[in-house]
Amino acid sequence: MRNQVRVRADGARRIDDAVRRAAEAESAYKDAVKEATLALRDLNAEVKSSSLSVEEAEIGLERAKERLAELKRVGTDNPLDLREAEVGVKRANLSLEEARTRYRDVSREAAEANAVGVQGAKNVVAAQRGVEDANRAVADAQRDSAEANADAARQVTDAVEKLRDSY
Repeated sequence: MRNQVRVRADGARRIDDAVRRAAEAESAYKDAVKEATLALRDLNAEVKSSSLSVEEAEIGLERAKERLAELKRVGTDNPLDLREAEVGVKRANLSLEEARTRYRDVSREAAEANAVGVQGAKNVVAAQRGVEDANRAVADAQRDSAEANADAARQVTDAVEKLRDSY
C-alpha cells in the first residue's frame, strides 16, 4: 500500500514538473515571438535609414566636388586648400561607398528576414521546438504515471487475492 502511495506521488510530481516546464517553454516562445517581431521591425527601419544615408553621402560627394571645382575655377593662394578639397572628394567617395555597402547588406538581411517572417526566425523556431518537446514530456509523464498506477493497483489486487486465498 505504501508503494502505491509513493508511486502515485512520484507520478503526480513528474506530471507537475513537466507541466511547469511546458508553461516555461510557452512563455519562452511568446518572448521569442516578441523579440523576433521587434528585430524585424528594427531591421526594416534600418533599411530606410541606410537608404537616407546613401542619399546624404551622394549629396556630400556633390558638395565636395563643387567645392573642389570652385577652388580650381577661382584659384587659391594656399595649395593646402586645394589638397584639402581633393581629400574631401576622396572622403566623400569613401563615405558613399560605405553607405551603399551598408544599404546592400541591410537590405539583403531584411529581405531574408521578411521572407521567413517572425515564425521562421531561428529563435522562434527553437522556442517552438521547446514547446513541442515540453508538451511531449507532459504526455509521457501522464502516460507513465497512469501505467505505474495501474501496475500498483494490480499489485494491491494480487496481494489481496493472495491474502484471501491463504484463508
